[in-house]
Amino acid sequence: MGSLRYSGDSIEGLTRMHGLMSYRRFGRARSLRSDRALDRYVATKLWFELGRYVATELWLEFGRYVTTEQST
Repeated sequence: MGSLRYSGDSIEGLTRMHGLMSYRRFGRARSLRSDRALDRYVATKLWFELGRYVATELWLEFGRYVTTEQST
């Protein structure tokens, strides 16, 4: 499972983490369309990671409950 990043991470850090390059490095202005595409990609990726994390945590809690519940 991928590690979750805290909300203080910058967009540049996230783009480097996912192998994308920031246009700012080359001194070119990014278009609004590419900004939106990048924002959508980062938001989707982070939401997917968060969803996996939450699902895993819930599954672990459920498994712990089932194994500790006494049968009568």
